[in-house]
Amino acid sequence: MEYISILRWSMPIVAVYFAFYGFLAGINETKHLMYATIGTNALNVALNYLFIYGKLGFPAMGIRGAALGTLLAQAAGLVYMVILFRVSKKCKRYGLLKRNRLNKTLLRDIGRTWLPVTLQYLFSHGILLVYEGIISGFGTVYLAVFHIIFAVNWLGKSVSGAFAEGGAILVGNALGKDDIKGAEKVIYVCFIIGLIIGLAVFLLVMFVPGLLVRVFNSEAETLAVGISALRFFAPFFFIASIGFTLEMIFSHNGWGRFVLLADVIMSLLFTIGFTLGAVGLFDGQIRGGWLGYGLYLAAYTVVLVLGFYSRRWAHLKVDSAAVENRE
Repeated sequence: MEYISILRWSMPIVAVYFAFYGFLAGINETKHLMYATIGTNALNVALNYLFIYGKLGFPAMGIRGAALGTLLAQAAGLVYMVILFRVSKKCKRYGLLKRNRLNKTLLRDIGRTWLPVTLQYLFSHGILLVYEGIISGFGTVYLAVFHIIFAVNWLGKSVSGAFAEGGAILVGNALGKDDIKGAEKVIYVCFIIGLIIGLAVFLLVMFVPGLLVRVFNSEAETLAVGISALRFFAPFFFIASIGFTLEMIFSHNGWGRFVLLADVIMSLLFTIGFTLGAVGLFDGQIRGGWLGYGLYLAAYTVVLVLGFYSRRWAHLKVDSAAVENRE
């Protein structure tokens, strides 16, 4: 509660920050996103160190210091964005921060694109909570190991996701020019990058799983179960690198409804349905539970790949025809 009572004030700051973030991504000014992200995180680490432990004359605030450091770092990131939009010639020419009237047509278009992505995130987190409830039945060690599995999976997602976000911007630019072949070329390059990153994660997990587990926990039982689990999930991590790449491209270019539908169906079928059935089928063995989540990652990827080859993503209309109402 001490932590949340301070950190809650960062919510509006983060909301405005990511509005700027999305705009910069859309106009290909990604280097400023890099500066802001690296700078904010570095400042967060430094301020947390000062405020938690009371260094350089600051009082030792403990968990409250962690929240205050994060709040100030996020505020600094927002200040950087505001200054950038005031001084950058490329940003200033769009007239940002000068308009004082909301356009209903624009709001409706943004909502149409935003809602499926938001619903997907909410649904995914809800499903994971239910899945964790199933896994927790095996004991706290297995629940801890699943958190390690999830974190390692996100390691690959974070790296491939950065490339995929850049690719999504280029895909959107190409589609805006009706250059479908150019958009396909970008996606194929993203495929290759995703495969390379997926292969790197696969090799890391297969050959040094103990090193990854020790980052989180070095207890003997957790280490043994964690190594076994990582090697079990290694091929699924490799497959998922492609799925997450396509998820980013589709959701960033107006096909979030398809991503939402694919995630909902595959999660219910495999993460929950298959897991419950497999746990009973394998007499309560944890591998049945692991297999359910692994099959979800694989099936979700297959559906997204089929969506790519359907080419429906290339013929989407993401904004209204009421262009005359947009000033």
